[in-house]
Amino acid sequence: MAEESLLGRNQDVAEVNRSGWKLIVTIIVPVAVATGASYLFLSGHIIWSVVMILVLVNLIALQAFLLKTASQIWFALLLSAIALLVPFFSINLNYLSTAALVTFLFFAMGTFSARHELNNTLKISFFKITRKSMVGVITGIAGGITVLVVSGALGPTLFSADNMATYFVDPYVVAPSLQYALHQPYTPNETVRYFLTSQVESSPNLNNIPNSKLKDQLVIGAVDSSATQISSSLGVPLALDSSISVNLIHIMQAKVNQMEQPLQLIVVLSFYLALWSLVALLATIASYVLSVTAFLIFELLVLTNFAEIQMESRTHEIVTL
Repeated sequence: MAEESLLGRNQDVAEVNRSGWKLIVTIIVPVAVATGASYLFLSGHIIWSVVMILVLVNLIALQAFLLKTASQIWFALLLSAIALLVPFFSINLNYLSTAALVTFLFFAMGTFSARHELNNTLKISFFKITRKSMVGVITGIAGGITVLVVSGALGPTLFSADNMATYFVDPYVVAPSLQYALHQPYTPNETVRYFLTSQVESSPNLNNIPNSKLKDQLVIGAVDSSATQISSSLGVPLALDSSISVNLIHIMQAKVNQMEQPLQLIVVLSFYLALWSLVALLATIASYVLSVTAFLIFELLVLTNFAEIQMESRTHEIVTL
């Protein structure tokens, strides 16, 4: 009888994790980080919460390499998705479970896409694989937040439409644009009034008035009159003490609410489709940066022998614990 090949006897050994405690650590650490990120968010430590979320994205991306079976991956991703939402236990269970499901499904889409790439390459393409997983994780987290925001479960939080405009759109989009285009300092609460005032002051008849106090009174009257006319034409009250972006949000909300139900549904779905496309684009861009961090963590795991790179009989690089 021909002697059996040693390679033949051991060809499946590389695909099995042989360390139980390493497997537990690989699953539990992301769960702990996810829980910590949510608790930090609820306690008002937004920056540290974002840092923890970025760490979580890296850890889940690495699970695509470190976990060997589909059941292990499903279990790990489910725990991480639940852990993200456990601190929000006071929210309605229906909203919470929906957010967890959306988060979990995107986690799974990203991770199994990465696993498919890993299983169909002879050599590990680390950055390409991690980017696939990271896009799913980031989109999943954004999806869970979106469900909670749309349902109103989070209340008037940082993610409400007005606050998003005030804290992100105004200072990072509107303010630089006005500074560049008009060469004027940007004051969020006076944006609309500034535009109306500039239109009144551009009138040549107004510039011929010598009394500055009378001129100011005329400007104020013209501003209020213009605001009333604009509000009347739009059919929506114009808030002069709010920024342009906040007013635009209120105008769009009012117009959508005035639509018939089928058209309203189409507009809302189109908006969220565009929003998801933007999130996916930003997630893709972010993955290029975060994959570098994931690579450094991966190299540390290999250096400390927590993970090992081995060769299968078909010369296929894999990672084991």
